[in-house]
Parts: sequence; C-alpha cells; structure tokens
Amino acid sequence: MLVTAIKERLGDGCRSLSCELRSRHSRSAITFEIDCADERRPALADFAVCAALPLAAQLGEDLHVDGIVSRPLLQNAEGLAEIYSLWIDGASRIGVTAAECEESRAPECPGRGLFFSCGVDSFYSWLKHRCSITHLISVQGFDIALDNPSLFEQVYVGTKAAAHGTNIVPVRVRTDLRQVSEPILSWEMYFGAALAAVAHAIGNPECLIASSHSWAEPVPWGSSPLLDPLFSGSAVRIVHDGYEVSRLKKVRAIAGDELVRRHLRVCWRDPVRYNCGHCEKCLRTRMELYLAGAGGECASLGGAPETDSVAKLSILSRAVAPMWHDIAAALGNEAQDELYREGINNVLKRSGYDDLVVRPTGLVDTTKLSAVYEPGSVIRFDKAGNFGAFCGDGWSRPESWGTWTDGYRATLTLAATQPFTRSVVLVIAANAYVRPQHPSLCALVVCEDTVVADWLIDTPEVVERSVAIPDAVIRGRTNLRIAFHFANPASPSELGESLDSRRLGLGFQTLVLRTTAVAT
Repeated sequence: MLVTAIKERLGDGCRSLSCELRSRHSRSAITFEIDCADERRPALADFAVCAALPLAAQLGEDLHVDGIVSRPLLQNAEGLAEIYSLWIDGASRIGVTAAECEESRAPECPGRGLFFSCGVDSFYSWLKHRCSITHLISVQGFDIALDNPSLFEQVYVGTKAAAHGTNIVPVRVRTDLRQVSEPILSWEMYFGAALAAVAHAIGNPECLIASSHSWAEPVPWGSSPLLDPLFSGSAVRIVHDGYEVSRLKKVRAIAGDELVRRHLRVCWRDPVRYNCGHCEKCLRTRMELYLAGAGGECASLGGAPETDSVAKLSILSRAVAPMWHDIAAALGNEAQDELYREGINNVLKRSGYDDLVVRPTGLVDTTKLSAVYEPGSVIRFDKAGNFGAFCGDGWSRPESWGTWTDGYRATLTLAATQPFTRSVVLVIAANAYVRPQHPSLCALVVCEDTVVADWLIDTPEVVERSVAIPDAVIRGRTNLRIAFHFANPASPSELGESLDSRRLGLGFQTLVLRTTAVAT
C-alpha cells in the first residue's frame, strides 16, 4: 500500500490534512478537518501511518509512506504489525517504510488532549485528569456518521459543558476515515488506530485514549494498552488510560457527577436518539448505574431496566460477557437482585460462557473447584501437583518440573474456607521463557481487577517473586481471582527452537499465599 498526496491546508480557523491510500485493488482519499487549530509547521505524515498500517496489514501489503515520518513511530511499526497479525484473522506481518525519517521534533503546542464521546470511559478519564487536560476532542465520522450532524451537535453540547468554566478547549474534528476503513477492517479492531491518526493530526504533545476494557478483561480490541502507546511519535505521545479499573468501577466513580447524569451517552445503535435505552450497551449501563445507586438519576438513560429485558438479551460477545459477569457478581441477595442475576446467568449460559456464571453469593462458582485453599499451603504445578484444582484458562499441560502459561493470560481462583481479613503476599517460583532473540518478558499480575505487580523479566532462571496484595483488595473475600497477563509471550516455533507452537510466558513451579512476608 502506498500513502501519497499528503497535503495540509490552514485557514479560517480550520486545519485540514489529507492523503491518498493506494492498494493493489483500489485508491481512496481520507481527510481530517480540525477546528480550533493554530498556525504551525507542516505536520509530519505520522497521522497517515496510523490510518494506513492496520489496513495494509489486513490486505497483506507492505506500507510505504511518501512523506516525513518520525523515527519512533517507524520503529514501532513492526511491533504494531505483529500484534495485528496475531489478533486479526487474515492479517499479515508487513514492512513499513517512509520517504524520509525525522529523528525528533519538539511539540509546537502545549497541552494534553482527551478523546471525548460523553461515554463512560471518556467521562471517567475526564474526571480523573480534568486538572491537567487542555483539550477535549470530539470526532464526527466515528461513532456518529458524517451525515448525522444533528446527533453530533447533541453530543458536542456535552463536550462543551465538560469544558465550560475551565481552561479546557473543546475541539471538533470531522473525518471520512471510517468510511474508507470499514470495507477493509472491522471498526472494533481499527478504531484505536483511527483515534491515533486524529491525535497526530491535531498535534497535542500527549493524547489520552480512554480504555474500553480493564487488564482483567484481555480481549483482542482496536484500542489496548499494548497497541495504543506504539502509535506514539516524536511529537505526539499516545496514552491508553483507565485500564486499571473495570467498567463497573468506572460507573461507580462517575455516577455522582451531575454533568455525567445529564450528558452520558453510550448507545451506538440508534442513529436518531441520544440513547435508545434497550440495546445491550444501554441495558448494561443502566444496570451499572443501578448498582452505583444512581438508577433513577441519569436523565439521558433512565432508571433500572425491567428484569425481563435483561433476561431477553441476545447472545453476548466475548468482549462484553465479563462485564455482565461483574454486574451479576456485584448484585445483592434481595429479590430484585436475584431476578437480575438469574437472567444474566441464563444469558451467559446461552452465550456459551458457563465459566462466567455467578452463584447467588456474588462469587465465583466454587463447586467447580475440587479443593479449598488454606493460606500458607503450597500449590505445586508439576505432574504430581495440585494446581489443577485452582487453575482457570491459559495453562499448558503439566510437566515433570511444572507448568507453562500458554497465551496472553493465565488465571486461577483460590477458594478459602473463611473470608480474608488482612493483606497477604503472593509468592511464586517460576522461570520466564526468554532467549537471546526474545530477551525479556513483560508481565502484569492482576488481583480482583487491580494491578498489583508489573514485571519485566530478562532471565530464564527460576526466581522466587513476591507480590503484596493490599488489604483493600482482599478483605472480606472468600474467593480470590488472580490473573497473569503477558504482553509478549513467544513460541519456540517462532524462535526456530522446535515445532512447539505454544505461546509461553512463565513456567510455574510453586505458588503460595503468605500472611507475612516482604514483597519484592
């Protein structure tokens, strides 16, 4: 794929950037029109790289950009292409080149932008960072089509309201990028690249993309903490924000804000109404508001849904099923909550997610576990060990020495006889799959949706590692969900060692929860 005819026009309070994408079978022009843009040097072609790279990977065509691209983005391009090749059916690892490479460029305009749609994720990031945000960016042509200016104006009212009375500047962007991308690649796998393209077109030194999922819900998705930072260039840094908490926790954090209750918009199905109120996402958000104690206070969405409307939900995707699990787990034991939980469990079963069904206690179904965990006891991962009673998904077969994780996430659940009453320390003995051609492993340890450790492991030796699990995370729980997330697991077959195609992360030997220890 060739990106050419890169142009920029300034004037009348608007900045316009455009380019042409030429593949083997077609050519398309894309345009970005940005309000509230200052005079500045001509833009780098980084915006065009972000827009074109996923499309070229899906088409299996190497990408060449006939313009100036910043070196950091060009260096990251290989990693981006590799992730897309793993996450998208039919996508390929491709080469990315440019006519000219710029080593560095100092930011021209101060500021920190946030993409703002009046949704749960962007409102959470707005509340979290509103003291440092300088620009709220709303895009017409993404969630809301270019030919629907009326609905976009309704949403933009919320953007301006969030900026009102502050030094935050609302920025309106119009682009036809989605019209060009959608025949090639699904929007759910492309939208992060599209947002990054807009960020580079605007030129804020830092731009936040609000997360759709937490680290506890790792699914291939167009915007993720693995992808988004790789779209950074020398003048613009892309930040994936808010992945440390679940969506339910985000709703609880924003539900008390009056501006949120007036302007919250989550619906993407109805092209006319602000929120339809009855699609899966609207129902899910209404349930989350109900759990946050604001079920009847959100003017834009309405009160808690009828139990029948929840029970009649269509089949859920893997991306949203864990969110419904979180809702079911947070429900109480009142009659209304029992009906909600029963309906959600039936939908989860109908969708094929029996592993996400929640017992009436609001905890993981411990009847599936063959053992109860006693704090201080050692879990062994070798063939004769007992780890099978606690493991979830993401584990390989046990071997004489222990068990490898296989894939990007491995989970386990420790079911205790009594609720935990204080903080504990998780201690594991494990070795990482690292080699000279794969020198390090990036891993996160997540406990009950909270990131408790971030490791960069560069040795293949077995090492004992300790992680403190805070009292606030563990207190009162009888079941403890622990997940190990890996940014870059590797397979021996890819490294030319053997025909083994498993994507190996950590090789576990033992694991124990201790009530006293020193975390390292």
